Amino acid sequence: MFIKRIIDFIFPPNYTCICCGRDIFNNPYGVCEGCKSSLPFLTGRLCQHCSDILISDGDYCKRCKGKTQLYDKAISPFIYTDAIAKHIQNLKYNNAKYLAEPLSRFMADTFCNSKISINFVTPVPLCTKRMKERGYNQSSLLADSFSKIVNIPVLDVLERVKETGTQTELNFIERQKNLKDAFRVVNKKLVKDKSVLVIDDVFTTGATVSECAKVLKKSGAKAVYVLTAAHTIIAKK
Repeated sequence: MFIKRIIDFIFPPNYTCICCGRDIFNNPYGVCEGCKSSLPFLTGRLCQHCSDILISDGDYCKRCKGKTQLYDKAISPFIYTDAIAKHIQNLKYNNAKYLAEPLSRFMADTFCNSKISINFVTPVPLCTKRMKERGYNQSSLLADSFSKIVNIPVLDVLERVKETGTQTELNFIERQKNLKDAFRVVNKKLVKDKSVLVIDDVFTTGATVSECAKVLKKSGAKAVYVLTAAHTIIAKK
């Protein structure tokens, strides 16, 4: 590892911008400065719980205000718009595994700025059918890359025990029903009294990560945080 760092310092690795294809050097984010400035970063006044963008006064969006949530806080570096969605979809469906590293770099920055303290990271597990079709879990790729950047271990403590259909066209209530009892904790001893960071690709309604948080807390987790590459803005403010 030390020798590799010396070699990389003397001969900076060559990267290609994932947005425009321009050559860039010694840039682990994989995005040139011009393209980086156009990325849809999730900034401004955000809900203190789910990180949705706020327009009206207050610290919480309508979806979270006055409600008890299963996860403690959700954060993301990007808004889920076309500019970032194409990269996540390529990672997810088109075997573009190389995109996990640049996306996780931005996720790591967001996590470090959040001051959240955790014991370990766990990815949202994929259905057996989809795992066989794709051959990999995009959330696991993001979690593994993120883990190396922030030096926090990945523990696969969640297992998907129910095959669920696609959720693309479902609302929050429908997603909740679809995901009911879909996950279980494989080793409760690893979870008890721990703060866990659940990693997924996109936060849409929060139904998936809420179900994960539910089983983690039932197994004794002290806190459950959520980190995704992008956040879909859907809450009514």
